[in-house]
Amino acid sequence: MRSNRRMEAKEFLEDPSCAKYRASLLAHFQTLVDQSSNDNELGPKPLKKTPIHEFVKGQVRIFCFRDGTT
Repeated sequence: MRSNRRMEAKEFLEDPSCAKYRASLLAHFQTLVDQSSNDNELGPKPLKKTPIHEFVKGQVRIFCFRDGTT
């Protein structure tokens, strides 16, 4: 969520144009929620030399990062 309270990723996932990717991406997000903070085998793939990770499904990429256990 941005400081202006906007959530572009959520808006994108709710858009009808994302329908064919939605279930898979939400399953990836749930995996991230369920995993422990030191489990790197599941979930998004890290970008080299950054704290940023990405979920990729087809041509869709959603970036994220972990803040402690959040």
